[in-house]
Amino acid sequence: ARAIVEYVKDGSNLRCMLVPDFAVINVSLAGVRCGRVNRAAPTKPAGGDAAGAAGDAAAASASSDAASGDKKAGGAAASDTTTKAPEGGAKADKGGPSPPPPAESKGGGPPPASLPAEPFAEEAKFFVESRLLHREVEVRFASMDRYGNALCVVSHSAGEIARELVKLGLGKVSEPGLAGVDAAEAAALRDAEKLAKQAKLRLWRGYVPPTVAGVDKEFDAFVVEAVSGDTVSVVRCGDDTFAEVRLQLSSVRAPRVGNARAGRAGEPWATE
Repeated sequence: ARAIVEYVKDGSNLRCMLVPDFAVINVSLAGVRCGRVNRAAPTKPAGGDAAGAAGDAAAASASSDAASGDKKAGGAAASDTTTKAPEGGAKADKGGPSPPPPAESKGGGPPPASLPAEPFAEEAKFFVESRLLHREVEVRFASMDRYGNALCVVSHSAGEIARELVKLGLGKVSEPGLAGVDAAEAAALRDAEKLAKQAKLRLWRGYVPPTVAGVDKEFDAFVVEAVSGDTVSVVRCGDDTFAEVRLQLSSVRAPRVGNARAGRAGEPWATE
C-alpha cells in the first residue's frame, strides 16, 4: 500500500498515513532493530507511591499547623497594634503570609528522568527522517510481533530503508522479525550486516568474530550418526583414534527425537 511518513520515532519505528484511505498506522521495520531515542527511566516499586502519599499527607498536616500558628500570631499582633494605635498608628506587617511549600511530583520525589539514547540511535533517526519524512513510500505488511505491532517492509523509489540502515551499521538484523519477510530480502539484510561487521561500522565498531577453541573452521569428515535433523556425529578423515565430534547446524532447529529413558515423546516429524 502507498503511504506517507508522518513521524519518525526512531530508526526502525514510523507512523504512516495510508493513501488514499487516510488511515494512520504505526509501522516497525521488519527484521531490523535500531537504538531507542527516548527511554523512560525505571519506575519506583509499588510501595513508593504509598510512602510518597504518606509523606505528602504529613507535609500537608505540618503546613496546616504552621498556617494556624501564623493566623494566631497575626491575631495577637493585630490586637497589639490596635491598642497602640493612638500613640503611633498601626504598624504594617512586613512579613506577610508564608509561601506555600514547593510542589513535588507524585510519589514525593523529583519528576522521572529519561535515560540517554542508545548508541547511534539519534544518527539512525536522522538518517530515516532526512530521507523518508513527509515522503511517499510503499508499505508491505510482513507479520506482527508478540506485542501486536505491524512489521512491514518500507520501500522508497531509491531503495529499501532497512537494508541501508543495516549496511551502514545503524541497525542490526532481528531474526524474529524476518519470519514474514521473503527469502531474498532476508538474505540481503544478512549480507548487509555481514559487510558492516567486517568493516566494523558504528554499532559493530568493537565487533570480534566468534571463535571455537580446539575446532578447525573447516575440515573433512565422515558422518557416523544422525542424532537428529539438526545434529550429527562425525569422524575426521585421517584420524586414527576415530574420535567422534558432534556438530549442530547453525540457524536451524529440527524437531527433537523422543527419549525413552527420560520418558519424553518425540516431536512431530522428528523421525522424518
